[in-house]
Amino acid sequence: MQDTGVDLNMNLPQNVPAPEKTCPHLGLSLDPLSLMDYPCAENICYHATPPSSPGEAHQNKFCLEPAHKTCPLFAEVSSKPMPKDISTIRRKRWFHFNIFPWVMGITFVIITGMFYYNWPQIEPNLIVPSLVPTGEQPVIAAIIPITGVSHDEETPTVEISATVTDTPVPTVTSTPVDTAEPTGTATQQSTSTEIPTNTPQPPHALQTPFGFERQYLIHRVLGGETLEWIAKNHGTSVEAIRAANYGMSTSLWEDSMLVIPFNQTDIDGIIPMTAFKVTGEEISIETLAEEKEIHLLQLCQVNDRPHSYVFVPGEWVLIPHLVTPTAP
Repeated sequence: MQDTGVDLNMNLPQNVPAPEKTCPHLGLSLDPLSLMDYPCAENICYHATPPSSPGEAHQNKFCLEPAHKTCPLFAEVSSKPMPKDISTIRRKRWFHFNIFPWVMGITFVIITGMFYYNWPQIEPNLIVPSLVPTGEQPVIAAIIPITGVSHDEETPTVEISATVTDTPVPTVTSTPVDTAEPTGTATQQSTSTEIPTNTPQPPHALQTPFGFERQYLIHRVLGGETLEWIAKNHGTSVEAIRAANYGMSTSLWEDSMLVIPFNQTDIDGIIPMTAFKVTGEEISIETLAEEKEIHLLQLCQVNDRPHSYVFVPGEWVLIPHLVTPTAP
């Protein structure tokens, strides 16, 4: 071979390293050793704390080019948060607006506002109204059989009010009179006599105030009622209701029976009582006092009944507890 005296390797670079095209701190979120060769959000800069994606314009100018060495973040010795001007220069994304949650939220706010401003008109219709105190004695109608009549006659029924008095009732009796001489016909002679009788009193029912100096009624608790609501609608207070109910629990249960001091807010003089319903057969007030081991006079006073009164099945009775009776 002819020696031309020309070194064939003189055109190749000698000991010059090939320039790095991409930034060594750039990588994928799941594979830091790999990257996308085009600007995208998947390329993460691990020289920032926390690692985040530079803007696409910054990647195109620095990260994916040999000019990455001139990147302000690359020149930092220690990692630091990515500057805002680098992280925010990225491809714009369309904001996906979902209208359904907004519509539901606005509807909820409108309905809530309507309930808030109209609550005074809505509240009275949410709970079944109870007896509202008016300061007057209510008239409660009841059908009571008249006692003391002959078993051969049909027992009549009368409608009476809750306020009754003892009045003489005139009765008309018809007696046949036989004449001295038979005439073949019988004549009737009517005589009018006044026999004092006691007009029957109606039995105590729920929501019926009874008593003389102090009035009480028995209330069945409805769903959603509170002691404050019950006290407000019966002219009393929570303290008075608790004082009138013997052994009352702290919880208020639906369908439970409460003794309500009607139009009474002061607890002084209120007797603790329980509501009792007569079942089975009739029972006299004296017998009931013996069975419950309470003073007869006290039982008559709280129920506004005489000593000779007889309770009928289904009638409600107030049973006093541990209070010394006072003389009438």
